[in-house]
Amino acid sequence: MMKSNPNIDFIETDEVLLNGTIVAKGAVSAALISTLNQDEFGDTKQDIKIEGLLETGYYINILNTIETNRYYIEGIFVDRERYGSSDNNIIYDFRANSFEVKYQDTNDKFYEVKLNG
Repeated sequence: MMKSNPNIDFIETDEVLLNGTIVAKGAVSAALISTLNQDEFGDTKQDIKIEGLLETGYYINILNTIETNRYYIEGIFVDRERYGSSDNNIIYDFRANSFEVKYQDTNDKFYEVKLNG
């Protein structure tokens, strides 16, 4: 089940959809970081952390979701906001609970790959 918002059809490639309603110029990148841990029974478990950056000139007080034409990220916790003196961009360093990669097949239907961290 795709969680895509209908507003995503109206954003350009250099725009992001924030919290499902705010279209802003910007860029996002994310990293999935995997670690192997052993539980108390000696079983190996893979844990995945999701970390990322959002760069935009738009200030947003509470950031819950980020969506682009290719990605959907939710459960966001902003660790740090960075402001530069020579431009109007704000860089948000964040962690997230869910990261979905969207891709199209030949019939222009979207699918998702979901990882929880």
